[in-house]
Amino acid sequence: MRPTSLALPLLALALNAVVPSRTSACSCTNFPEFETAFTQSAAIFLGEVLEITSAAPEYTDAVWVTFNVETCWKGGLPQIYDVLTPADQGICGVTFQPGERWLVYTLGGIGPGGTLPAGVTWTHSCWRSHPYSADDPDLILLWPVPVAAASWGSLKIRYR
Repeated sequence: MRPTSLALPLLALALNAVVPSRTSACSCTNFPEFETAFTQSAAIFLGEVLEITSAAPEYTDAVWVTFNVETCWKGGLPQIYDVLTPADQGICGVTFQPGERWLVYTLGGIGPGGTLPAGVTWTHSCWRSHPYSADDPDLILLWPVPVAAASWGSLKIRYR
């Protein structure tokens, strides 16, 4: 082997050791207790994932997750609701899949890419969102589902 042909692999090894690669890692150090998540969440709901689409160019490295909201405890959401989450697990994105049911806790205000407009919420893997389970202890703490009181006018119409 000639000295110049040995130099190229050695140079490549040296550069890999010196030049850091661009990596991201999600490290959840402070997973919230139920009371904290309930208080600080903008919306809390049980819903089925309908679809996942890119949020670019408005929110780079994020996706929109569209839910069919089955039950809402906080936030007064419509039946079809979109939530932002980072695009992959390395940056704390939640790995939602269409057809799955999730108990979702969302945040408002500051989100991926900066300040979010009113009504836009997001979640991440270090918050309290998790797949639905019938024996979920959060469901026990959340029940009963709050129901808005009927106005006197709607009661008169309903019982005439």
